[in-house]
Amino acid sequence: MNKLSILVLVFTFAVFTVAQKPTEIPNFDAADFNQKAETARWLVEYDNVAWKTTDFVLTQDPIELKKLGQEWFCFQDKAKLWHAVYGKLSDGKYEVVFHLTMDADEKVTKTDEKIDQDFLNMHSVALATGRAKVNTMIPADSPKFNQYIKQNSDKTFSVWLLPAFQENGFAVYGGEAIYTIDATGKKIIKDDSYFQKDFRGFKATPPREIWLNYRELEKPSLGAIFFAWYYKQYFTSISIDNAKVVSTPVKTDKGYMWVNVVKDEKEGNATNDENTKKPVAVKLLEIGDISEKEFRQKFNENKEWKDCDSDGQLYIINYGTDKQIEQREKLIIDLLPSRGYDCNRKTLVRGGSGSLRTVIWKIPPGADYPAA
Repeated sequence: MNKLSILVLVFTFAVFTVAQKPTEIPNFDAADFNQKAETARWLVEYDNVAWKTTDFVLTQDPIELKKLGQEWFCFQDKAKLWHAVYGKLSDGKYEVVFHLTMDADEKVTKTDEKIDQDFLNMHSVALATGRAKVNTMIPADSPKFNQYIKQNSDKTFSVWLLPAFQENGFAVYGGEAIYTIDATGKKIIKDDSYFQKDFRGFKATPPREIWLNYRELEKPSLGAIFFAWYYKQYFTSISIDNAKVVSTPVKTDKGYMWVNVVKDEKEGNATNDENTKKPVAVKLLEIGDISEKEFRQKFNENKEWKDCDSDGQLYIINYGTDKQIEQREKLIIDLLPSRGYDCNRKTLVRGGSGSLRTVIWKIPPGADYPAA
């Protein structure tokens, strides 16, 4: 087993301290981590404002709601008060439908305070530029993304598009679009995006320990740090597993702190040891739009999934219309006992619309859950 050397970096919300100087920490870029961690903390704060103000907007006049487009965003004024604007970009001009503020007590208030029109236009154009770019990078059926924007001191914009908390209860990782856009909002001048081969995710319940597999990267990505910080209260533990370090937010009496465990190169990299490799989900069976008789036959012919480990889980995702999914679920529930299914847990997930199909996964203990 690989020996680990331990170093601790601590911050509670807006303030953080570093245990050692970055130059004294082998195989760990403390400055890079702290910068990303602070950005992730700000993004989580932004996300909270977005959620609270969106809930408020949804209570408003349905006629007004029909005026909204995709270009909504949040920002802080000089007094650090959060604002959220909801409206629509049309012919290069942003029309505000709702302007809301949220104070330190999370009280949301509707306001008629005017906002500089150029400020609104450039923010909304930059968001549209970022969305257009990321749409060329991912398949149409990818998980839903949330958008974040901040104007920098040089008038350029930072735009982040990160996987949202999915409607089916999945926390998804594996892709992050990060753009620096010029002051006009129209040109991407820097692209720090990172996408793994596939999106992966975990059902947010029940609370449990999870690991994010980023072993191909030496440093934690911003998206991984954001994921761990955002979902830290949903899981008992979230660890980001990189090539040279494992990073975990840990709850203490004074808040959350980051614990970064540096892997000892003298003992070799444990993640390359077949005996210690993190388990992965295995797709056992996929059945498309066929008759009930054909489904029963294919289901019963499969020899692999019934040998699922006793402490593992059978994970079944159904796609199609609500009626089709309901019929498939009833059929599967009817078939499982006849196969002598011996897993102590099984989960049926509704993956959403699309062509009718069923995908069956075996989830060993500690493996990531596939995104629906």
